[in-house]
Amino acid sequence: MFSNLKMNASVFLIFGCVFFSACTQEVEEPSNNVNLPPDLAPDAVNIDHAEDGELNGPYWQNLVFSRSQANEKWTESVTIIEHASGPDATILEQDIGDYEAGDLLIVLTYFPENKVGAGELSFIHSKDEGETWSDPVALSLEGTDGHIPVDPSILQAEDGSLILVYQDLRESNDQSDEHNFYLALSEDGENFTFEAEIFSSPDFLIHADLIYFDDFWYLFIATDEGDRMMRISKSDDYLSFSEEHITDMPGIPGSMVMGDQLFVYGSDLSGTTINSSDDGISFEQVDHIQIGTSAPSPVLFEDGSIGVVGTFHAEH
Repeated sequence: MFSNLKMNASVFLIFGCVFFSACTQEVEEPSNNVNLPPDLAPDAVNIDHAEDGELNGPYWQNLVFSRSQANEKWTESVTIIEHASGPDATILEQDIGDYEAGDLLIVLTYFPENKVGAGELSFIHSKDEGETWSDPVALSLEGTDGHIPVDPSILQAEDGSLILVYQDLRESNDQSDEHNFYLALSEDGENFTFEAEIFSSPDFLIHADLIYFDDFWYLFIATDEGDRMMRISKSDDYLSFSEEHITDMPGIPGSMVMGDQLFVYGSDLSGTTINSSDDGISFEQVDHIQIGTSAPSPVLFEDGSIGVVGTFHAEH
């Protein structure tokens, strides 16, 4: 079956990706707080739709990377790409296309220009566990009726192919009657083909994260209304999810497996919560850290250390 690590298109967007907005809040800083790099706003994150000439929006987002042993003594967050948002990370277990087993692969939305239509769903990767990073490579998506993919999740299947989960931007807003999540596959690490709609809800849901754990597939989904608590859907087939569980975990989800535990990271106003489960449904908060990131996506390295990729709003 699949490993107990997370197996974690050029597509142009009409608007910026949909993410949570966050504001500052006075909190007591824990001992494992990190110092943000000088080009990042320490109180981070205003994540609105980008419009031409606007000072907010995804064009002004940077992705940053931090690393820790057992969620303690986090390294200073390092900017890995500017003008990008909505990351999801995975460590490859097999070669695919131009990528090799062991590469740290991140799917993101890249904004080379601060204007409508400038967003590209892309990959960046690192061959040295986050020390250095490639330039973004735009991805393609075929077989849809014009989907504009946003809020991506990426993982690698047992046969080595890559699985992409995304929303269509046209449905990813509070005016839509349905909020659907779609799945596409790639056998070359660059070109994706649409496979199926895997989950649908009338509620305003955004940014799903897919993971395989203990013989089942789990889809963690963020809400953008009310208390913004994550939802969980479980299935024995990644092509179809129906059951739904409401959790008390806040924020945009990022998940990984460590041993016999499934961990889910999520950001709230005061930092990042880390939650653990042995059954994929019932979670307990095990830590609360301040690494200053929105949309945290964790990965587990071979030496047991943890890397987190997240989004910051840059000062300008």
